[in-house]
Amino acid sequence: MKNHNFNVFGIDVSSLLSILANSSDRLLVVIAIVFVIGIGIGINYKPTQKNPPLPTQTRQYTLVDYEKLRLGMLLVQVQGSLGGGGTETKRTTINRVFIWKNLDGSKITATFTDGKLTHKEQTGL
Repeated sequence: MKNHNFNVFGIDVSSLLSILANSSDRLLVVIAIVFVIGIGIGINYKPTQKNPPLPTQTRQYTLVDYEKLRLGMLLVQVQGSLGGGGTETKRTTINRVFIWKNLDGSKITATFTDGKLTHKEQTGL
């Protein structure tokens, strides 16, 4: 009969099985085998990744919001109208550019000169 060697993490499982058959300390050998198998399962364990819940609202800023913005409005007035601060993307000594972006990529871009709205544009609203 041909002898097959099985290695798990460098441990010869065949030897452990033969010791089990010839040993009075079978319980100790069984514990060792279970331990080696448990380590093998643990190393290969890959938890499943849960998908984050989809937002219930994909747009926060709408075309109606954009159309309410009037040139000459102060930054604080625009922020109040849009319900938040926006993200400042550019700043010079007199100009500031802010973006209010939706999850779907649509956005409102506003340029302020000396604190007043001087240019606005929308993308994808």
